[in-house]
Amino acid sequence: MRLTHSALSTGFAAAALLALASCTDGTGSDRPGPPATVTVTAGGTQTAAVGQLLADSVAVRITDAQGRAVPGAEVRFQVVSGNGSVSPAVDSTDADGVAKAAWRLGTSVADSQKVEVRAFDRSGTMTASTIVRATVTAGTGTSLVYVKGNNQSGVTGTRLADSLVVRVLDANGNGVPGVPVTWEVSTSAGTVAPLPSTTGADGTARVAWTLGPAIDRVSAAARVQGIPGQVLFTADATSGFTINISRARAMGDTMFVNATASAPSGTIVRMTARVDGRSVDLAGGEAKVPLAGLTEGEKRLTLAAVSSTGDSAVRVVPFLYNRPPQITVVGPAYHSVLRGGTARIDADCTDPSGCASMRVEIRDWNDTSGQTTVVATGTTSIHADVPVSALNGHHVAIIVVAVDALGAQSRVTFDVYVESSPALAEVGTAGTTMWDSDGARLLYVDSTAAGEILKVRAAAGGAETTIGPVERATPGGRIGWLYPGGAVFWSGNRVYDWRGSGAPIDLGDAALYALDVEGSWLAWSGTSGGIVNRRDLSAGLTLPVAVDKDANTGLDVAANGDVAFISTTGNVAWIHEGVRVAVTTEATNNQFFKTPVTDGTQVVYAKSFAAGYAVFVYRGGTAQQVTPIMPDVEPRLQPHLDYEANGGWAAFTIPDAGGARHVWTLSPDGTVRQASSGSGERIDPADGVGPNGQVVFFRGRQDRGGRRYVAVPPYTAAPTDIGGALGYIDWKGGTLYVMIGRTAFTANF
Repeated sequence: MRLTHSALSTGFAAAALLALASCTDGTGSDRPGPPATVTVTAGGTQTAAVGQLLADSVAVRITDAQGRAVPGAEVRFQVVSGNGSVSPAVDSTDADGVAKAAWRLGTSVADSQKVEVRAFDRSGTMTASTIVRATVTAGTGTSLVYVKGNNQSGVTGTRLADSLVVRVLDANGNGVPGVPVTWEVSTSAGTVAPLPSTTGADGTARVAWTLGPAIDRVSAAARVQGIPGQVLFTADATSGFTINISRARAMGDTMFVNATASAPSGTIVRMTARVDGRSVDLAGGEAKVPLAGLTEGEKRLTLAAVSSTGDSAVRVVPFLYNRPPQITVVGPAYHSVLRGGTARIDADCTDPSGCASMRVEIRDWNDTSGQTTVVATGTTSIHADVPVSALNGHHVAIIVVAVDALGAQSRVTFDVYVESSPALAEVGTAGTTMWDSDGARLLYVDSTAAGEILKVRAAAGGAETTIGPVERATPGGRIGWLYPGGAVFWSGNRVYDWRGSGAPIDLGDAALYALDVEGSWLAWSGTSGGIVNRRDLSAGLTLPVAVDKDANTGLDVAANGDVAFISTTGNVAWIHEGVRVAVTTEATNNQFFKTPVTDGTQVVYAKSFAAGYAVFVYRGGTAQQVTPIMPDVEPRLQPHLDYEANGGWAAFTIPDAGGARHVWTLSPDGTVRQASSGSGERIDPADGVGPNGQVVFFRGRQDRGGRRYVAVPPYTAAPTDIGGALGYIDWKGGTLYVMIGRTAFTANF
């Protein structure tokens, strides 16, 4: 049974009354005060291998300001670094003021291992805390893997350029130090050094390979006792003086050269690259020969190498030196939304050899063939309003191309959206990519030379506030959300809370697919699953609500803080009003579930069968199957696209006899209705159901020429076309916001 906070508070209150009755000794002495100090009495500064349970539990003693033990105090143990786990997460102090928890370390030696211990007074306010640290070491080596050094070539009797490097890993992928590595090389293949060979702090061992006398493909092998298999390295031993060019390319005013040389005797002491009397040494096999100021036309790159014995070689490579033409162009800003039927382009071309032609092309990103359409031409300039109305509702690229008299080409691209729907009313435009809006504020990214900077400002043109840089580890996608008073964003596999001012708070490791924000609640789990964290964004308080989330599925949080997820047993779990509900209890070997969604009153999920999947709605302790069993074919059934929940309404897609999906709803009173009747419709993620049963769906492909519609209960009227299926949507109360490119809109329907 899981106690809610209120239940715990009630329990603590009862305990406090008992303590009040027993804490006096007849002399009128006071009972202990609230917790003031958390002292680690056992289990601190331990060392163990990754994933191991520490030998001693972490024990703390809670005392008040006078140093008296505080019995019956609530103590919470939370892993704040290292991805480990503690049990129990919440304990109460005994008569001596002591609370304990077992600590299992995380699985990476790269992580610091920390547990924060917090003590709370009878009102539930944290009054004292401390940090307990542990040292994590790698486990026993289980695999030997290749790092670098294979497939090299060199002259007999010389050392290969790269060392041979292997790494010993434990079962969790950590490098294991101090492991002896045996190297096997035949006499004809040469020798390796230094020996003996032992892995270093990162688990790697490296040796230099000096080739033997054999002119052949030769091999060397690395082995570790107790680990099956070997890592095999091969090399081509050659003789002769050669110059090998891997790159020789003129780009702009620079000739970029990458080359190596080998001599039959001695070592290479110097290599040079020369063009029209301009000579540069190849340091480390690389050189950049400046070409600025030379006349354009046919040129010769001369590479020369000299060995320590006086041998030399020369290699000549002809090339055409032709700087690309320079384009000076003014056009739509990056990610602009073009509301009219044209885009203004003002472009001019300059080049020493003369500009031969200019053109403006438009590419529809919906066209996977990559074909472009020429909409304007010129010789040295173009000043035109190019037509775009035929691509309304599409994401397009406007490309200005210039070609000089020698055939060199330059291009400038404007990535824009064409959308003139009258159903969209602009809220504001800013930066390069809009992530969210609540009508009063805009959350957006500015792309700069230094990287992407997240910012927020008033929609009505108020002061701009810089939140900080963001690292987008995945291409595209929205990874930031506004909440009342602040913003949550994801950057580089971590989640941050910006609370309206100051620096963002790093909340720790987070998998983007297992992170959700709704209203003033945030829920997430790390990249390895396990712990589900829930944060009350209004209060700035984070607590783990589960420790058994499946690592390969997402989760969903409702506006009341409820969380739905798939457990490690493969079942649907729901944290509802502080109590865990087992929505499903099937064994993992005969049923599979896709990520559930919840609105705080119900859970909607997909369950597998031999013939495919069906969607279920769990309400009031009962699960109802709302779709037939549907084949799981492309495009595959997905949460938010094929089932969603909000305000007691559930929406889901059902294919017709021809396989085209349509959107249906289950109302709070249990009525099932079809909300769409077109062809190939899916729910618009990740907020496609409004608070009163409005359904936002699209036909066609998102961001690829599809259209977006809104259907309103009882769905008897035709859905409203509100524009192309571009960007992201978000309900804020009863208002639907649409973020396209760098602009936020509200939708009227």
